[in-house]
Amino acid sequence: MKIITIFLIICLTTQEGSTQDRTFFNILPDIGAVRNQSKFAGVTVDSQHIYVIGQMVSIVDSLGNNKDFNIHISKFDYQGNFLGLNLVKDSLLNKPFIEKNTPIYKINDSTIYYLIGTIIDPNYIYAAANISKLNLNTGKLLNNLVVPNPISGDASIVYYTQTEIKDGNLSIVYNFQDGNSTNSNYILTIDSAMNIKQRFKLPEDAPQTNDYYRWIERNKNGDYELIGETTKIIQGNFTPKGNLFYLKVNSIGQVLKKVEIKLPGNFYIGLAQTFTIYRNRDKNFVLAFNNYYEGAYYSIRPHIMKTSSEFDTVFWLTNFSEYPDFVEDPYYWLYSMCKLKDNSGYIAACALDYSFVRRANFGFLIKVSETGDSLWLRKYQPMSWDTSRARWMDFNQIVCTPYNTIAVVATVSDRQEQHLTGWLLHLDSEGCLIPGCGKIVRVEDIRSGKEKAFEIYPNPTSSDHIYLQSRISSSQDFHIGIYNLQGKELKITKFRPQEGVQYILDLPQEVPNGEYILQIRGIEFNQSEKLVISK
Repeated sequence: MKIITIFLIICLTTQEGSTQDRTFFNILPDIGAVRNQSKFAGVTVDSQHIYVIGQMVSIVDSLGNNKDFNIHISKFDYQGNFLGLNLVKDSLLNKPFIEKNTPIYKINDSTIYYLIGTIIDPNYIYAAANISKLNLNTGKLLNNLVVPNPISGDASIVYYTQTEIKDGNLSIVYNFQDGNSTNSNYILTIDSAMNIKQRFKLPEDAPQTNDYYRWIERNKNGDYELIGETTKIIQGNFTPKGNLFYLKVNSIGQVLKKVEIKLPGNFYIGLAQTFTIYRNRDKNFVLAFNNYYEGAYYSIRPHIMKTSSEFDTVFWLTNFSEYPDFVEDPYYWLYSMCKLKDNSGYIAACALDYSFVRRANFGFLIKVSETGDSLWLRKYQPMSWDTSRARWMDFNQIVCTPYNTIAVVATVSDRQEQHLTGWLLHLDSEGCLIPGCGKIVRVEDIRSGKEKAFEIYPNPTSSDHIYLQSRISSSQDFHIGIYNLQGKELKITKFRPQEGVQYILDLPQEVPNGEYILQIRGIEFNQSEKLVISK
């Protein structure tokens, strides 16, 4: 196998964003859940709407317990307006269910496949895996297939693979584990009527390893092509030590080709809900995955790689960690990836988790060009929260829209309210809420007054929130307040600014139209702006 390796440390420069022809937003929308307790897990789009699927709390008792959950399909327009939702209700869901963080697979403009787990026996530990066909506009369950269990009784059946619908057929790989820690993988192909066309077991794992399959496609010859990861088992325990591989099998599971990519490090795709493999028309792959570093701290760093169609050649490998050498490092969790319509590059959705040292956590996006250039990294956080309020964030799925923009669905854990909240972002192709967010500003120019430490947008505003981009970083708290022209405080909150991060600040609902003072105060920098509200 030929390897052409290029390691690039992240560069935060980019060209300024183009003129907006859509409204870009970063919202924690109220969809009618009790205390806004919700999860946003999957997203798909058409020319008019953004559709979100997830889970919401519909009913709680007086103590906040005994919650009644529903799967929802919520609809938004490209201005961020919530247009309503439909609950997925059917006799299937009379049983307790588990909604998974799996992508939406769109069959047509009105129909999708989605994965739902159901508890078929209260004495079982694991849920049954279901492939569900849903009406996107009504939430109606059109058809459902319970994935066959290789044994009778309780077993873990987990879906890891990224796939596409081809010729009306859906092919997936299910990972099966029984109580004896047996690890097996099965290919399952269903037709448009959800009849099982093929089901067979993939080759056994090598001794002291577990294989997990992350991508599958059936080619025109009827063979299955797969990308997987091998992880080593040491003294019966899972480890992130391993590597990625390409596998081709025929329609009865015989191996036609297998190629392992052996890179310097421990490379694996990521979490169970990581779907970051893209195949181009030329059949070459672009993959986002993690490299696990061992040391005093548990360190996971994101990379993006381009390979040939069967892993015979690695064209480039780009490191997107912010740290060139090993230091105390956060967890980088990868979730999803898409390719922009203008072919300017690939966007991967990730989360930056500092929870083990109680630092601010962020959702973030990274962009790489077709030639492996690291173009930018953007961080996101709801500013209406204190920056330490988010326990963790999942950027669950990203889609590139027909307008060359980016839609992201996420879930954020609210440390203050002790529950989860759904999060929706719509950004331009440069990951910007604020036009020109990639502009580079020197600290010297901020100190001299040539440039501002914080960019406010839009101003005037007709919305109930504004966006703020930080051009500085600080380990100290800054306070941001809104005052009327008589100096009366209307809102104040604190945050710790990070350079390049785009925040959202909710405006007080009771504030009438007019002129106000927005003031940001810190140890080193202070900034005051006239803010015009015109709703």
